[in-house]
Parts: sequence; C-alpha cells; structure tokens
Amino acid sequence: MTDTPATPKAFISYSWSTLDHQQWVIDLASRLIEDGVEVELDKWDLKEGGDKFAFMERMVTDPTVTKVLIVCDRIYKEKADGREGGVGTESTILTPELYGKKSPNKFAALVVEKDEDGEAFTPAFWAGRIYIDFTDPSHFEDRYEQLLRWSLDKPLHVKPRLGKVPDFITAPALHASATLSRFKRTDAALREGKPNAPGLIIEYGESLVAELRRHTPKYDEHPFADEAVIACIEAVRPYGRQLAELEASVIRYADGSFDRLIALHEQLGRLMYRDDSLTQWRESDYDPFEFFAYEAFLRFVATLLDAGRYDLVGRALDHAYFIDEPNRGGRPSTASYAIFGRYVKVFEARKNRLRSDRIDPMADMVFEGNQMAVPSFEQIMEADFLLAVRSQMAGQAGRFERWYPRTLIYASRSWKAFPLFARSESAAFFARWSTDILQGVSIEAFKQGIATMEQGMGAFANYNGLGAPLLANVEFIGTKP
Repeated sequence: MTDTPATPKAFISYSWSTLDHQQWVIDLASRLIEDGVEVELDKWDLKEGGDKFAFMERMVTDPTVTKVLIVCDRIYKEKADGREGGVGTESTILTPELYGKKSPNKFAALVVEKDEDGEAFTPAFWAGRIYIDFTDPSHFEDRYEQLLRWSLDKPLHVKPRLGKVPDFITAPALHASATLSRFKRTDAALREGKPNAPGLIIEYGESLVAELRRHTPKYDEHPFADEAVIACIEAVRPYGRQLAELEASVIRYADGSFDRLIALHEQLGRLMYRDDSLTQWRESDYDPFEFFAYEAFLRFVATLLDAGRYDLVGRALDHAYFIDEPNRGGRPSTASYAIFGRYVKVFEARKNRLRSDRIDPMADMVFEGNQMAVPSFEQIMEADFLLAVRSQMAGQAGRFERWYPRTLIYASRSWKAFPLFARSESAAFFARWSTDILQGVSIEAFKQGIATMEQGMGAFANYNGLGAPLLANVEFIGTKP
C-alpha cells in the first residue's frame, strides 16, 4: 500500500520586483500545485477590494498553512530589512513566527539572486539559516525536487532508526594479556631478524597453550552450559587474534621459521582432546579449544593467502598433523588439516535450546568475531572456500580430507568470485597456486570438481545452493594466458 502524505498547503512570500520575477513565482506555484502541494498566492487568492495585510497575516498564522516559502532577491531583502511595503509587513509577521513556538520546518528561503561576492540576498531575520539555492538555472530541477520533498515532508535522506549497541562494544574488554610480553618480544625479534626468533616462537607457543588450558567453561556462573562455553570462547578469542599477528610477522620477516607455526597448530589441535590423566570432565569442556583451533587455522590460511604464499599454504595442507587423538581404534596417529574443521557440538546444543532458525551458529560466531580483525572476514571466507575446494580435489584423487565451508552462508552478501579465483583467469596464475595447493590439478579436472562440489553442497544445511562455480570463477578460469 502506498504511503500518501496529507495534502500540504503553502504560502509564498515574495516581492513584485520585476514582471519576469513575478512570472517565475507563478510558474513555481503552478508546478507545486501539479505535484500535490496546495499553494496560496496573492495573484490568485487576494481579490480586488481585499485587505492585503489581513491576507498576509492569515497566511502566516493560519494553522492550515503548513509551509511558508520566502522567495529572496535583492528587492525582497531591502524591503524586509527596511520594513517597507507589503514585504515589510510580512517580515514583521514572519519574524516572531519564525523564532517563536512554530516549527522551523514550516519556513524555507528560496534564494534567486546573489550579490557580486556570491552572497545570497536573504533578509536579516533569515541570517545563519540554510536556504535552497535557485540562482543557477542549470540546477533548477535538483533544487525543485529538494523543495518539493521538503514541502511534502519526504526528504531524500532519512535518519536511520536508532539500533541496539553491539554486544562487542558493551561486553567487558578482553585482552591477551598473559602472553603479551612474550608476543612483543617474539614479534620484535622477527622484525629485526634476530637469530633467537625461532626459539622465541616456541616459547610463545608454549605460553599460549598453557594459558588456554587455564580457560575452561565456568558452568557455575551461567544458567545454561552452552552460555558458559560461549563465554569461554569469547574470553580466549583475543589470543587467537594475537596469534594471527605473530603468524603475519613470521610470514613476512622469517618464513624459515614456518615449521614452528605448523608445530604450534599441532599443539592447538591436541587441546581438543581430553588429557588421559583427568578423571572428571565434561565433553563440552573441550568445545572452546575446538573452536579456537578451527578459527585459528582459518586465519592462518587467510593470512598466507593475503601474503601470496601459496607454497606455504601447500605445506600447511600437505602436513600430517600429529594430534595424538585418544582411542583412534587402529587408525593412523596423524590427521590432515581437516581435523581442525569439525563442527563444535555446543553450537548445535545452543541452537536447539534457543529454538533458533539460524542456519549455522558456528559460522555466525566466526562472522561476529571478525568484523574488525585482520585478516578480514572476507579473507576468512576465501580461505574457508579454498579448504573446501582442496578437500574436493583430494577426494577425487582418493584422499579423505573433508572440510565444510561454513562461513559461506555469508558469501551471498557480495556474491562474486574470491580474489584468488578471479585472478585465475590467467592460466599461468592458476598453474602457479594450484601446483602448490591442489597438487597440480588440471583446469578441466578443477571445473569438474567444482561442479561435483556444487551438487553435493547445494542441499546441505538449507544453504539453497553454494554458488561454488561463481565463487570459483569457473566460467573464466584459464581463459587468459
């Protein structure tokens, strides 16, 4: 249903400066009437024998007159300031109305003439107020729309409704304080190329893991177990951002220490499993560590991609991670990178308790926690998608590396190819990174894999289609040298 405003009534105050000026006012009034604004004008509404002063006072003070348009030229200013003639009378009436209890939105000045210095001819009672500038005929239509919108109380720009302050603003500030000193010392050594940097990375990793172990869900402080786990995840998140900063320094200044980062992620992976020495525990005790390891690995890959280190991405994905998972039942002791991509159970429990219709609360958690972080959430989505592509290509080659790209529920916001794949219109560029990351898969095999990926992912978790061919830029892959 169309929102039709009540018909406004406008009175035009102007000076009979010249015949051309009078005709300009009449033409303006006529057009306003055509566009739904009732206009009171002396040329039409003040008949012979009528009291012009009473007419003027009634037009300004009449409550049915919702808008007063003051057409300002040199003659109008002189008469208004000198209180001469009809304009002077109107000015006497207008001034207390303008500065009194009436809404200032009732009055508008329309400037049609300026002096040699470019100053508008506006009367003294309008000093300092905004006006609508009609002095340039080439901008008439824009100014007329501005006037019409003001007359109808339908502005082009509307102030948004006040929303809720984001939780991350009101929540207590969290800092990775326990490892801050080691982080700064290690980061400085990396930037300065000091020979003790590799050892400092190890020490930092040990202090990080030790600090994470001290964070467990505080069930007695929350009415529901899932809230305790989520609070714990938020509490350790600053350590993940700190780790991403350190990884960026290693990649930029000391890539010879890259294996130290691989070892650190192995340590994070081991936190996901119960220590055999414990006799009392809850399964949810390890959910914060699972999420930390998952988000940290996404950031790790995203940081490598941002640096263009596809060789190091390949090393990270080819590595056999010794996680030391208990009760492996005869399976190998090492696992692929996919060990970091498991779904954390607390999110399903929370979704069921809240009866939420959110598609993937775990993806929501990543989104909410990476709006002001480096790497950006868009880069994290790209990393997530690349890991899924890698797992698809590995499956075609007979290797099991299952990675599900949860964050792509947000990809529809931009719905375009990720940068890595957009640049892969160059066959040489595609060959460069795919050799390292996809183990040299051909363009044709890549396209087939993406098509299979789309079919398999489309109906999963109500995604209504992953859009993998678009995100992977399949149509244009390798179309340029």
